[in-house]
Parts: sequence; structure tokens; C-alpha cells
Amino acid sequence: MKTTSTTSPVLRCQIDHRSSDTPTQADRTGATLLGKADWQERRGTSHRQGDAAGLAGSLSGRKGCNCRSRSDNAKDRRSSARSWLFAAVFTSFLVSCMDDYSIFEGTPDESDAFTSDAPRTSDAPSDIDGASDAPRNDVNLGDSLDSNDGAAADLSVVDAIPDQSTDVVDGGRDAWQGGRDAEAGAACGATSQPCCNGGICGAGNVCNAGTCRACGGPGQACCSNTCAGGGCCSSGICLASGDDGPNAGTVCSDGSIVSCGGTAQPCCARNTCSTSRCCVGGRCIASGNSCGSTLGTCNTNRCTGGTPPSCGTSGLACCPGNPNGAGNASDFCTQTGTACDPGSGVGCRNCGGTGQPCCDGQVCLSGGCCDASSHQCIQIGANCPGAQGVCLLGGCQSGACGRLGAPCCGGGVSCTAPSSTCSNGTCVACGGSGQPCCPPNRGSGGYCGEPFVCQTGTNRCVACGATSNACCAGSVCTMTACGATNVCQ
Repeated sequence: MKTTSTTSPVLRCQIDHRSSDTPTQADRTGATLLGKADWQERRGTSHRQGDAAGLAGSLSGRKGCNCRSRSDNAKDRRSSARSWLFAAVFTSFLVSCMDDYSIFEGTPDESDAFTSDAPRTSDAPSDIDGASDAPRNDVNLGDSLDSNDGAAADLSVVDAIPDQSTDVVDGGRDAWQGGRDAEAGAACGATSQPCCNGGICGAGNVCNAGTCRACGGPGQACCSNTCAGGGCCSSGICLASGDDGPNAGTVCSDGSIVSCGGTAQPCCARNTCSTSRCCVGGRCIASGNSCGSTLGTCNTNRCTGGTPPSCGTSGLACCPGNPNGAGNASDFCTQTGTACDPGSGVGCRNCGGTGQPCCDGQVCLSGGCCDASSHQCIQIGANCPGAQGVCLLGGCQSGACGRLGAPCCGGGVSCTAPSSTCSNGTCVACGGSGQPCCPPNRGSGGYCGEPFVCQTGTNRCVACGATSNACCAGSVCTMTACGATNVCQ
């Protein structure tokens, strides 16, 4: 008869015996006892799971068997080795990618699906930060946009992205050669081109209704409230030095609007001085005072008693612009609203109207055109000579030639707008400081607006009248005498 034991049995695993008692029989599988092996492989699909499984198997009283065969252990070792090898290869690949980002971005000239290819070495960062739509330009900047620059320049920006093309405008902002909008790829910023993004145009241009227009010359829009050649900005439009100011009795004089017409004041436009004064060398001389140099005395708008005996008013001879023979000023008239008639022996006449001589500086009134071949004014709407079409607002061919920035007209008509002269086939501003002298109605020399005179040798307008400056037209100076070398002493 068997006796049943009341003592709880000690649970044992025949293979991996984790209790403190000795196994009752030998291991029948030949497996290594994990608790007594030289190494142990963690169980589970992760390190955290393996640690938990091992801990559970080591606790006595559990009904689990934490035993493994040699073949299973060998497989796990091989799997672990492959996992470590794969991890090492993948890590090496990531390091190489971090050293060379071009595998993601592409390289210059590489054809791929990405638009943000790496920039070429010529696509330097812009000097103007933060303006992604800055205007682009890949050519050197000069004084003006001409045919030579245009022929040689390649305005394209290859593989460029915003802020990676050369700046359109340099630090000096001397001029503009055209650029390209980074997004649209179209040329922009130069005269008659579309404005670049943000309404930006190059130096010498302003954005007007989406198009860049030349600025700073007589009759043009002001460039940031400034005008070239000593001109004045009035209500957004440039006046040439010597033009009437916005109010009666004022004139533009070397960049400033000043009072005019009184004694010792600048002459108003078209030789205008009040009452009986004479306009000599750009200043009004009271009747009875010396006209200066060899011109005699002012006598009711004319100079008398000198050489010639009487000059300056309608019907009389023009006064000599260079009586001492050392200057380069053209002949002139002293009476309000007159200019030298180009016809030989005619002298001074009223100027600016249809069929009348052009006033000094190529000026015709009411939008008329000054024919440079005859120095006669053509009425707006009338035909220009030489088959040059109709005069419109100072330009022939309905304004397509003769105006500032436009081609010179053919047939000798040349430039027809006020304060303009032909230079290399294009009409440019004349008569202002540093600008070419305007062609005279008659004789030699050239005309410059007050307070400037046409300089000998350079044919450029320079300041006159003050000590050490050139002598003004008529060989006169403001406070001193004109020396033999045409310099005020």
C-alpha cells in the first residue's frame, strides 16, 4: 500500500534545472545547462524581452523550462553575427552620405528630378541677403547699356536658385546692364525691360507701370528725387539747369530752385530778365551797368557801346560768346525770349515758336521739335524734314527718334528734344554739368545752361563765373575779370 506524500514536490526541469536542488536524473537531450554554460544567449525578440525571459526562468517555483538545444544556440549565434554585420555596413553607408550631400541634391549639370541642383561655382551668393527675388545680372557694370555690352554679354544664369546669382547692381551703382528674374528667367531691370521683382530697376531707371524707364534727364522722371547734370526735381519730373522753376520768377540753377530775373540774379529761362535788364553770361544786368568784357553797357535789354556797337535784341546782331578768343561759348542774345537766328546776318529773333529759331539748348515750345539741320522749330503734329515722320512731343517719327534715349533721327534732323544732342547714334542729355555742350544755333562753340559754360578742348559743360572757374559766355565773370586764358581772376 502506497503512502501519499503531503510535502509539495520541487519542480525541476530535466534539461535546465534552475532550482537549488540536484536533478533526479541525467540530462536526456545532451543540451548544455544554461545556468552552468560558459555563455548565455538572451531570449526574446529584443534585449528588453530577453532579459525578462531570463529573469522569469531563474525564479524558482515557475512552471517554465528555460532550456535550449545546442543547434538552437548555434543558429542564434549565426543570426546575431549577421545582424551585427548588417548594422556595421549600414552605419558605414550613413557616414559616407553625411560626408557627401551631393547624392541627395544632385551635381551641376546632372539631369534628375530635382530642381534644387547644387550651384555652379559661377553662381556666387548675392551680396544682398534676404531678397530671394533680387534682380540677376551676369555682366560687368558700366556707364550705359550699349550695343557692345549687349553683344558680348550672356545674361543667362544657369542652375541658379534665389540668392545664388551675381547681384545686378554693384556698390557704386554707376549704371545697369540688365539682369534676369530668378524665377521667371526673363531679362529685367534695364531701360525698356520689365521691372525686376519688387519693382526694381537699375541705376538711371525707374519702374513705371511695370517697365523700366530712363530717369534723371530733362523731362524724365526723377531718379530717387535727383536729376543729372545739375537738374532739379520738381513734382517728380527733372528740369534742366536753366529751365523755369515751378513758380513764376524761379529757375533751376545747378540743382536748386532759385529766384530769377532781378538784378544780379540768374536769368530766367530763355534769357528772361525783368523790365529792361540784360541777360549776359546767365545773369541779369541792370540797365546802365556794364555788360562786362568788351560788350559795353546794358541799355534797355541790349548791350551798347562795345564790340559790336550794339547787340543782343531782336533785329540786332548776336553778342559774341567768345570775345577774348580763348573760350568756347556760342554767341547769345540778351533780350527776353530771343535766340540767334541760324541765318547769316539775321542776328537775334524771337525763338521757340513754329518756324522760329530754336531757343538755346534745342528748346521748342508746346511739344515742338527742333530740327538740328536748320535749327528751326517744327510744330507738334507737323511733318519733320528728311522723311522723318510726324513731330510728337519733341520727337520725330511720332516720338520714335530724336528724344532722350531714342535713336538720332536721319536726314540731318538728329536730336529734336530740348537739351539733347546726338552721341554714337543715340540722343543724350546736353547742357548740364559734365554733359556734352548743346549744339549752337550758329557759329562755333556750344551752349550750356546757367551757371555753366562750354569748356575749350573737352566740349563739356563746366561751372563758370567764380574765381578760378572758366569765364562765362561773353568772357564775363561774376565778381572778377576774365583773364587772357579764359579763367576768372
